[in-house]
Amino acid sequence: MTDKQPHSAQSPTQAEETGSHANLAESPWFWMALFAAIGILGLLVISPKYGTRQARMEQRYQHRLKVRAMQGAATDDASEPARDDQQDFSNPEPPPATAWPLVAATGAALVVAIAGLVISRAKRRSGRHPGATGSA
Repeated sequence: MTDKQPHSAQSPTQAEETGSHANLAESPWFWMALFAAIGILGLLVISPKYGTRQARMEQRYQHRLKVRAMQGAATDDASEPARDDQQDFSNPEPPPATAWPLVAATGAALVVAIAGLVISRAKRRSGRHPGATGSA
């Protein structure tokens, strides 16, 4: 039975040597940084389609408003439709809702995750080698 020891029963030096790479994947900061980076890439890929879709939705909304105003103007006043005809539905301005706030928030999460990862790894290294911080 002593021949079958679990794999985790390594000497401390072996665990330090083999565990340095495995600890990176065990860090929640690493996974947060990885998911944030993938999220940013995904947002950058869909951003043009998202902008086009939002512009189309805004045009539909403006068109519905115009139709409702024309229906209400038919019963109210004849001068009202002339004012509504001045409205331009092909507005060259970008739509109010874009994907850039999401990209910025995900980028901030990425920066925080990378900083957390660097700090936690530095703390782990200094804790593993107490003489490295140096009190001479």
